Amino acid sequence: MQVEIYEGTSWHSISSYIAIDGFKISRNDVDGPAAGRNVAGDMIRDRVAIKTRIDITFITMTHDQWYLIHGYLLQETFSFRYRESASDAWTTITAYSNSYSWTTSFRNSQGVMMYTGMTVPVVEV
Repeated sequence: MQVEIYEGTSWHSISSYIAIDGFKISRNDVDGPAAGRNVAGDMIRDRVAIKTRIDITFITMTHDQWYLIHGYLLQETFSFRYRESASDAWTTITAYSNSYSWTTSFRNSQGVMMYTGMTVPVVEV
């Protein structure tokens, strides 16, 4: 899996920071105002769009590595692309990331701050 974020004037690879099995894609319907159930209990669909959400779990990283990734994701919106090995085609989306979480932070034996278990949502605009 190849993953890149566009910043400034070039694409930056973040593939080497992604954990094994750390890339999960979901496609979600966005319903319009007419969607819902009527009084008879029938579901009325009013899909207005399909949006992609990608949850990325990163490897354990140093503070400097996380700061680099965080800088890419901190933008209000950003261009994000990925290439799946099955299709070998790039998919590019305009996205945002609205929250970060990590399991723990600790200092390694050299005293370097490390972050582990970090997961970030990348959501199509």
